[in-house]
Amino acid sequence: MFRFANPEYFFLIILIPILLWYYNKLQKKIRFTYPLAHKVVIEQNYYFILKNTLNFFLLLSIIFALANPQKLKTFTDRETKGINIIFALDTSGSMTALDFNYENKELNRLDALKIVVRDFIQKRTTDKMGIVVFGEEAFTQCPLTIDQSTLDFLVDRIELGMAGDSTAIGSAILLSTKRLLNSDSKSKVIILVTDGRNNTGKVNPITAAKLAKQKGVKIYTIGIGSKGKPVPIIQQTIFGTKRVFVNIDLDDYTLKQIAQISDGKYFNAQDFKSLENILNDIDRLEKTTFKVKNYYETTYYYKYFLIMAILLLGVKVVYFNGVRQVFP
Repeated sequence: MFRFANPEYFFLIILIPILLWYYNKLQKKIRFTYPLAHKVVIEQNYYFILKNTLNFFLLLSIIFALANPQKLKTFTDRETKGINIIFALDTSGSMTALDFNYENKELNRLDALKIVVRDFIQKRTTDKMGIVVFGEEAFTQCPLTIDQSTLDFLVDRIELGMAGDSTAIGSAILLSTKRLLNSDSKSKVIILVTDGRNNTGKVNPITAAKLAKQKGVKIYTIGIGSKGKPVPIIQQTIFGTKRVFVNIDLDDYTLKQIAQISDGKYFNAQDFKSLENILNDIDRLEKTTFKVKNYYETTYYYKYFLIMAILLLGVKVVYFNGVRQVFP
């Protein structure tokens, strides 16, 4: 970026014609006191033009030097205060329900969840994120990392039933909290997604939520589906695959309690669009903060105008007080 640090000096430009006019008026009075005035009259136009030109650029150079032209190069130092986020994702058998639609294609709940989670990850370029999957037990699919490509790869590798067919919500919260305790971030968040109720594991979800709260962990809970509404699933039988409708028992009461205890929020996703909107809402709620400092490297150009002014002054002195006196 180029700028003039003191542009107010440009107002002096309007004084140049006045100074030149006054200077020329004095010069005429002095010249006509000498003999051979008629010769001066003949030559004065040439010398006046030359002297006025030199004086004009001399004064202009001084004004530009006073205006202090400079070029700024900006360097930005961004201090990021990121948020550490663990996704606790239910991979139990009930996530096979085919009640989600994406781009006119029927998807099971887990595949729909993987799409929105991968999209969420791509938006959070400055945050560490990790993945815990749970069913009958809970285990770490990906520890906290800022490597988005690794996260994307490991989300894609999540499969139905990989942690068993039951639902250990308490174990998932406990393991997710443990993963977050190893981080130095002040903001720690669990995004827990399930479509069932806790029916296995050694830890009660409410107890786990209270422990997470004590450790400064906030939990957003997302319940997939709704109570009392049959959903289609694919069952394997001796006669092959069969599409049947079943009721999946979503324990939204416990999920609401978990969120309330840990100062989080409960959401309910009944289709792909609502699930997508929920992750967008959480993205807006959990904003990463930045401190931006700008540094400037300044290059000064006033010295070039000063050099030009000195050179013009030198030409004027040498020519009019030297050369012209010797060779009139």
